[in-house]
Amino acid sequence: MVMKKMCLLPIWAVLLIIAGIFFSCEKKKDMAIYRQADSLNLLSYRMRYKNLDTACKAAHDAYKLADGFPSLRAEALNNQGFCAFIHMDFERAEDLFLRVYEESNNELECLIADIGMMKICQRTAMNKEFYDYRNSALRRMKRISDDRSAITDPRELERLDYARSEFSIASAIYYYYLQQEQQSLEAINEIQVDEALESDTAQLLYYYYMKGSGGMYEADTPQDVVLGEFNYLIECLGISREHGYVYFEANASQAMAELLKERKNFDLIMERRPNVMRAINSEDLPWEELTMRFAWRALDLFKKYGDLYQISGTYRTLASCSNEQGRYEDALHYLSEALGYVNRHHEKYYHCTDTTDRLRPYVPMAATSVELEWINDDGIKSVPEWIARFREQLSVTYAALGMKPQSDYNRNIYLDILDYTRQDKELESRYNALEKESEALNGLLVVVVIGIAVLIILFWILNKRWRVRNALYIDKLKRTLEICRKITASVPLMRGR
Repeated sequence: MVMKKMCLLPIWAVLLIIAGIFFSCEKKKDMAIYRQADSLNLLSYRMRYKNLDTACKAAHDAYKLADGFPSLRAEALNNQGFCAFIHMDFERAEDLFLRVYEESNNELECLIADIGMMKICQRTAMNKEFYDYRNSALRRMKRISDDRSAITDPRELERLDYARSEFSIASAIYYYYLQQEQQSLEAINEIQVDEALESDTAQLLYYYYMKGSGGMYEADTPQDVVLGEFNYLIECLGISREHGYVYFEANASQAMAELLKERKNFDLIMERRPNVMRAINSEDLPWEELTMRFAWRALDLFKKYGDLYQISGTYRTLASCSNEQGRYEDALHYLSEALGYVNRHHEKYYHCTDTTDRLRPYVPMAATSVELEWINDDGIKSVPEWIARFREQLSVTYAALGMKPQSDYNRNIYLDILDYTRQDKELESRYNALEKESEALNGLLVVVVIGIAVLIILFWILNKRWRVRNALYIDKLKRTLEICRKITASVPLMRGR
C-alpha cells in the first residue's frame, strides 16, 4: 500500500507543475492583454487632437480588449465619448459617458465622464444639467484630493491632471458663452502652467488657445490685451505645427483671423511685433489677404480633422472677415454654407426627410422659426449658440446690404435663442441638490424616529416580561419558603439530656 502511494507522488507532482505552468501562462496572457488595451487607450488619448479616426479606432479596440478590466473599459468609454462629442453625435456621446458609471467605480474615470457630460450640456444649452454634472465633478475631485496619497501610478496621475485642466476649460467655455466674463476668467485662471501641464502638450495648447481667443486675457489697456492674445496664439500655432496637432493649429489660425480682421489690431501688431508678423507673413500679404489666408487655412485643417461644428464656425469667421472688408455678398454666401452644415447635422442624427424642416437665411412671413421648434423638441439635441452666432452675423450682413426685413428676421431669431441659452440655471441646480439632500436627511430622520419607537416598544415588552418572570420567581420563592417553614415547624425540638 505504501509502495502504491509512493508511485503516485511523481504523478501528482507533474500535475501540480502543469497546473502552475497553465495558471502562469494565463496570468501572463491577461497581463499582455491589459498592456495592449492600456496602450490603445493611451494612443487614443494622444491622437485625439491629431487624427480623430485613429483615436476613435484605438478607443473602440481598447474597449473590446479590456473585458475583465473595469477601469480600462471605463477609460475606453471616455475616449469613445470624446470622439462622439467631436462628431456631434450627442446621444451616443451621452450614452457612452453614462455607461462609465455602470462599467466601473473608478472615481477618476467617473470624474472624466462628468466633465464629458458637462461639455455636452454646454453645447446643447442644458444649463441646469450642466450644473448637476459640474457639482458632481466637484464632489468627486474633493474625494480624490482627500485620498490623493493613494494615487501612485504615473498614468493615473496624468489622468488626474488632465481631468482638472479639462474641468476648468469646460467651465470657462460655459461661462464665456453666458457672457459671465469674471467667472470665465476665474475658471481659466485655476489652471496652473506647471510641469504637469507642460508635459501634456494637448492640454497646454488648449490653455494657450483659450487665453488667446476667448477674451480670457487680462491687461491694463485694450492694446495690451490684443498683444497678449496674439502672443498666446503664436505659441499655440508654433507648437501645434511642430507636433502635428491639427485641431489646435486650425483653432489658432481661425482665432488669428478673428483677431486680425480689425484693421486697428493688424496695425498695432505690425508696429509692436514687426519681427513676428514678418515670420507669419513671409509673403508680405496685405491686411485683407493675410486675414483671409488664416481663415482658409483653418477651414482646410478642420475639414481634414473632421469637426462639423468647427467647419461651420470657420465659415462664420470667413463671413465676419468679409463683412469687415465690405464684401457683403461673399459674407452672405459663407453664412449660407454655415447653415448648410447645421442642416447636415440635423439630417444625419435626426433622420429628417421633411425639406421644410431646414434652416434658411430668410423665410418671408414666417410665424415661427425652425430653430425654436428644434430647441423645444425633447428628441433633438440642437446647438443653440452655434446657430445664434450665424443668425447674428446674417443680421449684420443683411443690414449692410440694406435688406431690413431679412436683417430683422435673423436678429429676432438671434435674440430668441439668446434669451433661451443665457438662462443661468445654477440656482435651480443648487436648489434641486439641496432638495435631494433635504429628502435624504428627512428619510434619515424618519428612520431614526422609527428606530427610537421600536426601541421603546422593545423596552416596554422586555420590561413587561421581566416583571412577569420576576413575579413568578418571587411567588416560587415564597412557596419554597412556606414549605421550608412548615417542614421546620413539624420537626420536634431536641431536648437536652
